[in-house]
Amino acid sequence: MKLQIRRDLSVLVALLAMSINVTAADKVTWSYTANDAGVTITGYTDLQGATATHIEIPQTIEEKNVIAIGASAFKNKSQLKSVVLPASLVTIGSEAFSGC
Repeated sequence: MKLQIRRDLSVLVALLAMSINVTAADKVTWSYTANDAGVTITGYTDLQGATATHIEIPQTIEEKNVIAIGASAFKNKSQLKSVVLPASLVTIGSEAFSGC
């Protein structure tokens, strides 16, 4: 478990360290769950056929803060090179960026 968390964090750090030159705000549709606490991103659909290499997770959806990225939310999105995370983010689920 600790090894997996370290590996996921290493992938996340690597993704964040890459240069960001484009966002995909209008190129993806977010999958998510929402409750009183906020929104959890569970995945996304690339509207341009798996070409989004840079995405920016929004600060809010449905006027609620995005507070989590769910387990395996971006798993095996091998084309994904960088992700901008919102300041409201509190939790990143296991294997959220595995295979990126």
